Amino acid sequence: MKYAVLKLSGVYRETGPAVPSILSTRTDRQFRFDHFLIRVEHILASGKISTVIIDCAHDFHTMLAGGTESVREQLERLTGSGRTTIFYAAEYGPVQIYLASACSRRMMHPLGTLSFLGLSRSFLFFKPAADKLGVESTVVRRGRYKSAGDRFRTDRMDPFNREQYERYLHGAVREMGKKITAGTGKTEGDLNELIGGRILSAESAVEEGWVHEVRTSSQLRREWKQQKHRNRSLKKARRSFGRGRKKIAVLVFEGAIIDGKSKRHPLLGQAVGAESFLPHVHKLTDDSSVKGVVLRINSGGGSAAASEDILNALSELGKKKPLVVSMSEVAASGGYWISCGAERIFAQANTLTGSIGVISLHLALQNLLKRYGINAESLRTGPHADLGSALRSITEEEKKMLDGTVEHIYRTFIRKVADARSRDPRQVEKAAAGRVWSGSDALQESLVDEVGGLVQAIDHLKNRLGLPKAKIVFYPKIKRSLVERLLERESGDDLAVAAEEMTGEHYSLQLMKVLFRDTTGLTAPLVLLPEGTLWTGGITW
Repeated sequence: MKYAVLKLSGVYRETGPAVPSILSTRTDRQFRFDHFLIRVEHILASGKISTVIIDCAHDFHTMLAGGTESVREQLERLTGSGRTTIFYAAEYGPVQIYLASACSRRMMHPLGTLSFLGLSRSFLFFKPAADKLGVESTVVRRGRYKSAGDRFRTDRMDPFNREQYERYLHGAVREMGKKITAGTGKTEGDLNELIGGRILSAESAVEEGWVHEVRTSSQLRREWKQQKHRNRSLKKARRSFGRGRKKIAVLVFEGAIIDGKSKRHPLLGQAVGAESFLPHVHKLTDDSSVKGVVLRINSGGGSAAASEDILNALSELGKKKPLVVSMSEVAASGGYWISCGAERIFAQANTLTGSIGVISLHLALQNLLKRYGINAESLRTGPHADLGSALRSITEEEKKMLDGTVEHIYRTFIRKVADARSRDPRQVEKAAAGRVWSGSDALQESLVDEVGGLVQAIDHLKNRLGLPKAKIVFYPKIKRSLVERLLERESGDDLAVAAEEMTGEHYSLQLMKVLFRDTTGLTAPLVLLPEGTLWTGGITW
């Protein structure tokens, strides 16, 4: 018997870094979904691999439930192909139980525990601290659910933000629960008992049927080696799978959306610039061997202007060849804006999407500076020449000016969605107001066309083009030096951590550090971001 091992380790990422750098290499590892999918395809294409071990390390985690869903779908494909799939994890939490339920057998460490206590999401609010420090904040927004600036606008969750995230979390638990009960044979009541506060030992988990065996993964491999089972090493993950001259491209957009070139942003982690991304779109538009494109989006948005530039380029591509969108963990606000050029949109059931709204956040630091004996003066050739500067407050007149611009962009956003979805703008507005939706809810709101993952989007294009054996190639192709590749292989990349931190407490604390470290040259352009993330008015340093 030949078997293969799939390792789940590190923070979920769609692909490698858009801005590789030797300086960014660190000890944190990343899990690349593109490499994982290619390895799964290799196993499915092999007639010799009958068993697959899925070894889930303690450091594997995703930013949102949609990433876990993407991985589980691949495990379902392996099990559905008739192969024996064995899931191993030392500890079983919600993610591990959810993934393991797609496999033939479930194993855990003798000293491990199993629990499903539910999902949670934490929010930090800086307004009380900012007020004490003398930091003034001005938020101009469209959409009562648009909470990207709430950390400075209020000192707690408002009813609208609480409503949308409670709905998302409860929906994610329901979706996970359906798959878990179907895959393990347990009942909804059994799962609710776990959510109620039960933590099972390894022995109890076996007795109650949550897992099949208690042992370590190394024990299993040694036993198989003694029985002369052979470990079939998988080919090094490349950027493609399948055969044929004609190609379907998977173009990955992952990170915040910014003007200019891609970079590592001090607050947003990986930030993809329109200037850097557009050449990749143009290249695929002109490549005659590429017959169709799947745009894989994992982005919470960013600059409105950059989003529009990217959408224009994608629309031109869509005129020459079929373009469909596959939404990953998050495709919200600006991430949803750029999806409007596709002929069909696929979203995971737990994708975070929507957030059709606009926000401008301005921070004024002059009072904070005065506390430290710093006085600022500006020369202006007009009364509003320094609009957006963090060295003074925004006037009521300027607030009205910004409000008019925000309103214009919001109406433009509504109109673009209405045109893309063939709906009346008034219908779109009911699903807008800056509200985020799960992929399942977005389908009900007609914001997406189908609940499905990347493979479903690829299969749709294959059928659409009549190319059952098309070669699937991942883009963009980012050139990296040999040293960068070697270092990344050893220690991963900090972009993985930056993506995870984007909506977490660490991200918020980093904001405070940067905010009070550098107080010059701040501007506040209009941005599009989903709730739960924070954009400080497009601060440029």
